[in-house]
Amino acid sequence: MAAAVLLAVLPTGYFFGGTIIRFATNQGELVVEVADPNVEIKIVQNGVVVQDKTNRREFTLTAGKGQIEVFEKDGVGPLATKQFTLNRGGQITVRVTFQELADAREKDQPQPPATGTFSLDHLRAEDIAEVNRLPWLPKETVAVLGEYRGRHRGVVCDVAYSRNGKLIASAGNDNFVRLWESTTLKELAVLGPHPSGVGGLDFSPDDRLLSCGTFDPDGTAFLWDLTAQMPKQ
Repeated sequence: MAAAVLLAVLPTGYFFGGTIIRFATNQGELVVEVADPNVEIKIVQNGVVVQDKTNRREFTLTAGKGQIEVFEKDGVGPLATKQFTLNRGGQITVRVTFQELADAREKDQPQPPATGTFSLDHLRAEDIAEVNRLPWLPKETVAVLGEYRGRHRGVVCDVAYSRNGKLIASAGNDNFVRLWESTTLKELAVLGPHPSGVGGLDFSPDDRLLSCGTFDPDGTAFLWDLTAQMPKQ
């Protein structure tokens, strides 16, 4: 079933140097490694086409029963092999290997996605990191790509460390100042909204107060008391 899903969602397309492609068929899995920008890989229905633009050679590779079937355009073929390589100047530019499906993923056993692939089969809401479990996320969410911690929703205009190094304050053009725990980037408080974008952050010498300026033409500034459980102006 996994092979059928991969075939259904994998579009025909081109890939260039510095790429690893895993392509599953009902016969097995082709693993294509490209190390030359002059080599072009085209995915077709039953395999891949390798085009070496330097010497204008073209090969069609398909997954057969336990091997790769190789056809060279205007050349010899078919040939059968477990591994196909192209070389130039003593360096391998393309390597294509064949893997049995039973070797690539154990039959009927759930496995994590292979390196370089992404699967929706093993995503669970309970696996989302606590820092990314935000109240506004849709209840159907099963994964969050990246991390939310340490992020503004707009451009960050200024950053300041507290004197004791325990707090970080960041100000952005979203009109908010955010306080973070410096060692974990856990968000501790959101200050604002202010009437405009915020900058010019500075902690007082004893870290009890935080001052911030705004982009208002009249030069309005704010002073926040950080000693309370929730900071206040």
